Amino acid sequence: MSFWQNRAILKSFREAVAEMKINVKVKPAARENGVVERNGELIVSTTTHAHGGKANEAVRHIVAGHFGVPPSRVSVVRGFTSRRKIIEVL
Repeated sequence: MSFWQNRAILKSFREAVAEMKINVKVKPAARENGVVERNGELIVSTTTHAHGGKANEAVRHIVAGHFGVPPSRVSVVRGFTSRRKIIEVL
């Protein structure tokens, strides 16, 4: 595949995940960062402690890496102080 074909595939993938809302369960202070899908919900483990919004920021970065988008395109819509969140990927 050429560079341009790969780029077109990546662009179509990014458009496919546009404006996706995902139910997320967060496990702060875990041993390692990771994402597991279970029953239509993402379980995101982060090594960051849930203090001062640091875990939310870590979750944004982990989810962005999982979907291959920049962290600026991931935001917490609901559940800022809860382990259960709704995350939006633009």
